[in-house]
Amino acid sequence: TGGVFSTGYEKAVQDSLELANWSAEDFQYVVADGKAYGVELKDGVVGLGPPAPDADLKALQEQDKVAFQNYGRPYTEAGKPTGTYTPMPVQPKLGPGGYEEWPGVAKAWGLQSV
Repeated sequence: TGGVFSTGYEKAVQDSLELANWSAEDFQYVVADGKAYGVELKDGVVGLGPPAPDADLKALQEQDKVAFQNYGRPYTEAGKPTGTYTPMPVQPKLGPGGYEEWPGVAKAWGLQSV
């Protein structure tokens, strides 16, 4: 394959892995193939630990959803969440009001401007 899409996709995946702002140490289980396992870290890589047959998968999903939604979110000294709300999010389209090229990104990735 190859090409601009593959290069951009591979770069996005690598950036996501390198810039992930969550820590595996904050989670108790890994779910794979519909089964829960303990988290096992080897050289900083998450792996499957011992099976956890009594874990409630639906409850784990809800807990993880809340954890990821608030992960890295700043809090006040009183424990209240802070941050901003965007009343007009980016539309799922290319062009004005949607996704647009950021100056320098294509150049930094070694891609041609779109």
